[in-house]
Amino acid sequence: MSDALDPEWRDECAEFVPLWGGNLRPFFLTPQATWIIENVAVLPGARGRGFGKALLRALLEEGRSQQHDFAGIMVINGNDVARHTYESIGFKPYQTFHADYFWEQFNIEFPGVTKFGLRLN
Repeated sequence: MSDALDPEWRDECAEFVPLWGGNLRPFFLTPQATWIIENVAVLPGARGRGFGKALLRALLEEGRSQQHDFAGIMVINGNDVARHTYESIGFKPYQTFHADYFWEQFNIEFPGVTKFGLRLN
């Protein structure tokens, strides 16, 4: 396991390392923005009312207040609702990792991810 990993987290992450071929930071997870939005979720019964956009706008404003220049978020390929939400507030796709990448690199079936970015300042 990588020496770059904080020893406090080493045991916590051990079970996940084999999924990424022993690499604690596979290329598709390498951040290319200073403000990364990890997850945005809305309960099923509350969807379609603008809560996702409101959450994203609040997160982007917080990034601006902390002087970040660029925000990033990923979407699992095929999640068209999330993709539309991100694009509707200005995020632009800039990198896609297709299913074949995950099969070739990690021998797993996964639809892939697309990274989106947005300039904040």
